Amino acid sequence: MKERNTPQALRSREKKQAIFEIAMQMFEEYGYEQTTVRDICRNAGITTSSFYNFFGDKLGVLLQFYYEILARGACYLELTEDNLAQPYQSLCDYFTSIADFCDRFGKDVVQQAVISVPRLTAGGYDALPRDSGIRQIQAFLEAGKDAGTVAPGADCRGDAEYLLMGAHGVLMYWVTLTQGESYRETAARLLPRVFSAVTDRPIRVRTVERTGREAGK
Repeated sequence: MKERNTPQALRSREKKQAIFEIAMQMFEEYGYEQTTVRDICRNAGITTSSFYNFFGDKLGVLLQFYYEILARGACYLELTEDNLAQPYQSLCDYFTSIADFCDRFGKDVVQQAVISVPRLTAGGYDALPRDSGIRQIQAFLEAGKDAGTVAPGADCRGDAEYLLMGAHGVLMYWVTLTQGESYRETAARLLPRVFSAVTDRPIRVRTVERTGREAGK
């Protein structure tokens, strides 16, 4: 059932968002492991019971972080004429839409979020479907077939699985193996190579951060 926008519900969402932002600022400054629930509550001016009602536990903050990431990239998978005109570039934009989040909060927080995804999608919390990302990308590529911008013989399911796995690999490479390099820089080096296996069209990682579609496009 869709949540009603009552004044009480709106206040509750605003309070949850405020706590989330304080928690993420503390993760950024002190690190995820070093920040305790009590630390967050003290800085947010709330009780621990209030925190647990909103998030369940500290991992629940990462679930909210995960939702924020998904929301940021959603515009690139909308079945619009602009997106479908360059479907593989739109998918690259989708994968790199989290770059500013990753580079702001750093490898510690990102790694915690990445390793927590299996737990988040295993039936706990909001029971996120395991293959929702694959199915969404598959549907996007199939729409590209209909628009004539994806080859008629393309294996949309296989390409969706490959691209999602490749993007995840680039993110993990940045987290575990790079030094002194931003996520956007790592993505700019490696993501075009991932896409070269499924398209011969030139793919680039955009350097202009924006809200919605890229400014000046």
